[in-house]
Amino acid sequence: MKSMLLILNIAIMLLFLTFINACSNSHLSKKYKQQQQLIRAHPLVASTLHDGIDFLAHGENPVHWTLEMSFNNNFSFNASNNLHISTSPVFPLQQNNNDVEIYAAKSGRQEMTITLTETTKKNNQKKVDVLIRGNKYTGMGEFSFDYRLNDTWVLNKISSDSLNEKMFLKGLPNLQVNLLKNNLKGFNGSFIFYGKIKVKGSSIQFYNLTPTKGNSNESEVKLLNNLIENNSAEYYIKGNVLVLILQDETRLFFNK
Repeated sequence: MKSMLLILNIAIMLLFLTFINACSNSHLSKKYKQQQQLIRAHPLVASTLHDGIDFLAHGENPVHWTLEMSFNNNFSFNASNNLHISTSPVFPLQQNNNDVEIYAAKSGRQEMTITLTETTKKNNQKKVDVLIRGNKYTGMGEFSFDYRLNDTWVLNKISSDSLNEKMFLKGLPNLQVNLLKNNLKGFNGSFIFYGKIKVKGSSIQFYNLTPTKGNSNESEVKLLNNLIENNSAEYYIKGNVLVLILQDETRLFFNK
């Protein structure tokens, strides 16, 4: 009788472990499929970002041309009519229309005005107009990004201060990034919050961050407040670690 109970307990335990493993594999499979879908929809995202290019555009009107924008290096325009311009990077001009970004770049006597306009395309492509010497070059382009960002990230360190799970009644704060829908779901240590994001090369912008109801604890990290106050962050991924560098120089370290 005892041997039968032992066998039954072992069988139940094996079934439980199989279920847990299946759930884990299902979660990983979903993330993998999402990342592969991102790569198929944006075949240049991996190579361009790792090459330091934040925005890549091309067109055939009036001739074949390409534009590479690196906010840490330069803006480079090349056309098949032997027109080549390289300028220092610039910030976009202030606009009342959030759907339009205008960059007025200049290097010596070389000037070009780059206009990026939002479109209804699902793959985040933008209409691109480049004005040089009175000639307009039109085409399409998109911001690069690291597809690995599309994952769930658990906060474990803020600058030099490591976090201990015992500090939080409901677990460590985390972020769930969905690049297919450009949205964000986060956990602050006390409550869940939602928002929208825009990824531009190695930069993330946060929009409409909205918390659910919950009581905050002074000992808990105010992750939501950090993101709201800074509006945007630089990011990089090394191995299984995501680092967000906020505008106030605070560094948030996340693990998968």
